[in-house]
Amino acid sequence: KATVSVLYWTMATLLLCATCVGLLQWSRLPTEMGTPPRPRVEMAVAGFGDGIVVHGGRLLGSQTALLDDLFLYNVTTSTWRHLPQPAVRPLARARHTIVVS
Repeated sequence: KATVSVLYWTMATLLLCATCVGLLQWSRLPTEMGTPPRPRVEMAVAGFGDGIVVHGGRLLGSQTALLDDLFLYNVTTSTWRHLPQPAVRPLARARHTIVVS
């Protein structure tokens, strides 16, 4: 089983650095399944179990369009899912961090 260790995301390309049998390797993740996030920059990303959580950021190509959406990419099923958020949640933001537990 691969363990998420490092994530690098530019524009709409998602790459995962996974530890597989003691070897560190970069792999392009398939992203055709589910509802992927719109291309963005300056978002917060965190590994969570067998998934990757993406929150907020700034819409790619915009200086002002901040986002407050939340997505989960399941590494096992190669599927994106838009996560519903409660009415009370963080404001749209970029250049931030998240911790998921």
